Amino acid sequence: MEWIEIGFASKPHGIRGEFRVICHSISASRLLECKRFAIKSNHQYLEFAPEKQRVHQGKLILKAPEINTRSDAELWRDASVLIPADDCPDSDPLTLELFDIDGFVVKSEKGEYIGKVEDVIQLPTQQCLVILYEGRELLVPWVDEFVLSVDLEQKEMTINLLDGLLD
Repeated sequence: MEWIEIGFASKPHGIRGEFRVICHSISASRLLECKRFAIKSNHQYLEFAPEKQRVHQGKLILKAPEINTRSDAELWRDASVLIPADDCPDSDPLTLELFDIDGFVVKSEKGEYIGKVEDVIQLPTQQCLVILYEGRELLVPWVDEFVLSVDLEQKEMTINLLDGLLD
């Protein structure tokens, strides 16, 4: 079975083992139709049918039967989240990869233009967006504290502009 990486596990959500998923190139609401998921880290792999799945503040929230506490969910932080290629209806758009966001316009929460996505790189602890800003590169972690939304149709994303980021 072919699996497609759709994002990565972010921080735990609540105390019952739920975790947030930061989606790379598909809206979280489209993933509600999926019946199987897998999470893969450097040391572990788990396939599961979610006990619960919902969207909260634009992020997919999943609950795997084997993950029952906040501490369990924390162990999967930054792990890749995958779905079977044939598990979701109309799965062709799911084959988008991270490089498909190259050129996306990046704006602040206030709608101010910041720059364009030049690349996505994998650092030891997380993936980072490389944003071209006034002739220099900004590295912005691909985590929900920074990347607030991604609009595939408009080819733009909104980030949390922290003080000093543009200095």
